Amino acid sequence: MKARTLAMWSGLFVLFIIAEHTAAQTFKVSYSVFGGGGAVIADSNHRMISTLGQPLIGTSQNSENIHKIGFWYPVQGFITAVQGPVNELPSEFRLEQNYPNPFNPSTVIRYQLRASSRVEISIYSLHGQKVRTLLAAEKPAGFYEIDWDGRDDRGKSVATGVYFYRLLTDGFVETKKLLVLR
Repeated sequence: MKARTLAMWSGLFVLFIIAEHTAAQTFKVSYSVFGGGGAVIADSNHRMISTLGQPLIGTSQNSENIHKIGFWYPVQGFITAVQGPVNELPSEFRLEQNYPNPFNPSTVIRYQLRASSRVEISIYSLHGQKVRTLLAAEKPAGFYEIDWDGRDDRGKSVATGVYFYRLLTDGFVETKKLLVLR
């Protein structure tokens, strides 16, 4: 058995046919095969139906030959999304609602800084007592997230209930409510 490369498109899609004979054969793969819902590739002796870019293992045969057919494609090289500029900075200070909420055992708190600032993120009880300091540091402008595992500063799990989390920066303060369910 010999493998022959029969069709190639921009180096991304390659059709291999492993044949039980050595005669060279050529199929032209039309553009409509690529992402167009499939197409028939055929000549007087062969017929294949499929879409390139989808795995296919099949058989094509005539009175003299049996071919095992497969489509393979590399995952790298495909553009699946286009993001905005990588260096994009937030235009404002913001504290997002935690997710999930209510939570058990942990939650994510997202925030953004439009300028470098000293940042403190703390958790408070319903009575206003500080339960935990999650962050106290200087941070550059950007988008951030921090996890809270539902523990206080001593490492003990807090009780079920309503708590508040606060973002404090140079010139900005915001507080939001969250719920711990045990």
